[in-house]
Amino acid sequence: MKWWPELIDEISLKPPALHFLFGPRQVGKTTLLKLLVKKLVEGGRDPRTIFYYTCEMAADHRELGEVLGEIVKLKKRWGVSSALVLLDEVTYPREWYRALKFYLDQGHFQNDVIIATGSVSMYAKREVETFPGRRGWGRDYVMYPLSFKKFAEVQGVPPGADPTAWRTELAEALELYLKCGGYPAAVVNCATSGNPGGAADVVISSLAFDLARLKRSEAYAKRLLKAVLETAPSPVSLNALAKEAELRSHKIAFSYLNLLESLYLLRQLYYIDPYRLVEDYKKPRKIHLLDPLVYQAAAKWTGAKIPHEAALLEATVAMHFARSHRVGYWRDGFEVDVVVPELGLGIEVKWGKKAGMKRVGQIVAKTLDLEELAQLLYQL
Repeated sequence: MKWWPELIDEISLKPPALHFLFGPRQVGKTTLLKLLVKKLVEGGRDPRTIFYYTCEMAADHRELGEVLGEIVKLKKRWGVSSALVLLDEVTYPREWYRALKFYLDQGHFQNDVIIATGSVSMYAKREVETFPGRRGWGRDYVMYPLSFKKFAEVQGVPPGADPTAWRTELAEALELYLKCGGYPAAVVNCATSGNPGGAADVVISSLAFDLARLKRSEAYAKRLLKAVLETAPSPVSLNALAKEAELRSHKIAFSYLNLLESLYLLRQLYYIDPYRLVEDYKKPRKIHLLDPLVYQAAAKWTGAKIPHEAALLEATVAMHFARSHRVGYWRDGFEVDVVVPELGLGIEVKWGKKAGMKRVGQIVAKTLDLEELAQLLYQL
């Protein structure tokens, strides 16, 4: 099985730059860095201009500072004028940003590109915001689990295939995707055994780790996720969610929903007025988890049941569009499960055959079945 992360070709190597690569744990950020090194070296770049360090080895900002100091010394010794510095899992050392800011302020990396990866906890803690004016051409990149398109290619659908000609294979791949998801470990297990294996346990342990680092209640997060599973895919108000989760108030539900969203584990879809194409935040919201594997992990962690396949299919469609578009929903007797305002598109997700189309305001709502949705997702 070959996997080439699309982000490799998107990350700019124009110096100076401090890039941050976010993403849930276990989505392949370390693999991406190593493949980037392989690509550059095979393309003729001098290996001595590339520095890789896994920050899990450093306890705090002092130890990380010692490593950065050694990189500076090696650059001088080898006459490196412009380097690529890869700091993997940079959030592990306590107060990691202090070391990085010090060396940036000293001008030691003014001709270099730094790519720092970490869990989205550093985004949730707003640590990235401590680098104003120090990032040059740097950007924030988000790495998601494999998209359905990449998953289908792993399953044997050739890149650039005509979706109509491969509709049967794509539908079969989508059914498997709903069981396995796009986390690399789950994809590997699916390729060999048809199921994600123990990949869900890794998602659970990673979530517990992030909650502990952020000093947030594991019990509240667990109750909230259980309530999300038990109400999916129906719209739910904060008050109803708090009651379902047995939380003291809707404010706690709101806080933990936003926390889990900042950890890229779920997405809240708000009601969108199809005539004005704006969100109404007072109405109930739909809540979808990031990936089918996250549903399995949440169910195992909370003791709740995994939602039915149609709900997983709706979540998969919504989350795929949400990677690059503003997404919501609409309902008023007739429900549009996924609304993409900038495309003027609405989708009613159906597992079985039930064709249909309806215009609501500025939205053209289409009813699509599994086979049609597989073709649509493959083209995203």
